[in-house]
Amino acid sequence: EDELITAGLGHMSLSNAQQFLMDNIQGQLNCDREDELRNERVAELIEAQIEDEKRKYDEEMDSKTAKAWQDIHVLERVQAAEKGEHEEMRHMLEQWRDHLNENEDEEQEIALKRQEALLEDLKKEWRSREENIQKIKQRLEDGVST
Repeated sequence: EDELITAGLGHMSLSNAQQFLMDNIQGQLNCDREDELRNERVAELIEAQIEDEKRKYDEEMDSKTAKAWQDIHVLERVQAAEKGEHEEMRHMLEQWRDHLNENEDEEQEIALKRQEALLEDLKKEWRSREENIQKIKQRLEDGVST
């Protein structure tokens, strides 16, 4: 075995060959340690980048969520205003109906029925939007992006 080692290393003495191999192994261990430290640093940098991306994403989502809540509040105010308009229209149609009960007019009766049908359509659309707003609010409260 000694002859194999010395044959591979040339004409070194056994102790020089051992020292050479020890130095070589030590050098390899140092390289391995440097690689390990470099890999750890790369892993730390990647983790920091991932955390930074998560933070940016969270901030963006928080911003989008805040904007969504603002939009919901605007929609709710619009819905409230429309509901008020529907009530005014209903009240006007009731007065019109009362007037027609006192004074029969077939043309006016037809026009009133059209307006009542229009009001019902408006109310259906309003209820549909109201349901959608409530669904979106629930999703926002549950933390699900829309």
